[in-house]
Amino acid sequence: MIVRVVRIAGFAVFAFLTVAACSGSEATPGNGTATTPPAPPAAGTTPGADPGAPPAPVGTPPATTPPAGSAGCGAASTLKAGDQDLTVAGRTIHVHVPKSYDATKPAPLVLNFHGYLSNGVEQAGYSKMNDTSESGGFIVMYGEGTNHSWNGGTCCGDAVSQGIDDVKYIGQIIDTLEATSCVDAKRVFATGFSNGGFMVQRLACEMSDRIAAVAPVSGVLGIQTCAPARAVPLMHFHGTSDTVVRYGGTPEYGYPSVDDSIAGWVKRESCGTTPATSFQKGDVTCSTYSGCQAGSEITLCKVDGGGHTWPGGTVPFYLGKTTTDISASDAMWTFFQKHPLP
Repeated sequence: MIVRVVRIAGFAVFAFLTVAACSGSEATPGNGTATTPPAPPAAGTTPGADPGAPPAPVGTPPATTPPAGSAGCGAASTLKAGDQDLTVAGRTIHVHVPKSYDATKPAPLVLNFHGYLSNGVEQAGYSKMNDTSESGGFIVMYGEGTNHSWNGGTCCGDAVSQGIDDVKYIGQIIDTLEATSCVDAKRVFATGFSNGGFMVQRLACEMSDRIAAVAPVSGVLGIQTCAPARAVPLMHFHGTSDTVVRYGGTPEYGYPSVDDSIAGWVKRESCGTTPATSFQKGDVTCSTYSGCQAGSEITLCKVDGGGHTWPGGTVPFYLGKTTTDISASDAMWTFFQKHPLP
């Protein structure tokens, strides 16, 4: 295992390096065979694309599904606007509730998972998602993995080696938040960075009944079998110069390439095989596969020269370039709003 510690502003920050102990398998997760998605069209070729706006998936109208209030709506709501910590199954979760929160009106919920060797507080800072929560009016939760790790399949750490059932645990987080706050059960979404990105890809496979859509950042699919009960919309952000979860794959740890991971989702959801450019600005190009089952969409936002970082965020400099041409947090929120549960 390689762990690098850098001291910034008086405290230690750990690089989220993955470890060989995660899994000895080197098969390509997802479909079991490596496939390559069709090459996206040249940047800027989509008529009408607005290069200055967050990527709005091509051909998807705004969602009109009515909200589904949880048991915590009304007098049962104990969470208030601001930051608070709760304990779920012995682990701490950090919850940010926007100032606009009204306990009688169901609010969307975004689950945000940290990278390996990081924690929920750092993830809040890296992703800057509290700002998006305030502008978007959704509740955001930052979890804490087992010894700073999540069981995303082939990644990572003690959560994998100890066989921690994080899918079950995340279900308990949702249960707790739906009981203590007014959550829109049709609009529960998940995102995560690095190891957290592996985790949300797994949630798309194994918790499609509760997670409406996912947006992994710098994390690929890390399980061998993925058979979601419904097509799950997915928006993936990845830098081409990521040296931790490499864009072209990390076979020594059994991680597929980004293209293979995306191809698996495109095939799994019977999407059209020719993507459209849904966003292009500077070093960022987003390509969207539409025509998927049940109105789902698969979007890949590729950052040319980007490192192991959160686009628009504040991930430590030594993990590579962080683009400022897109905010992953803002862009995924635009994507999430289009894809509630049916």
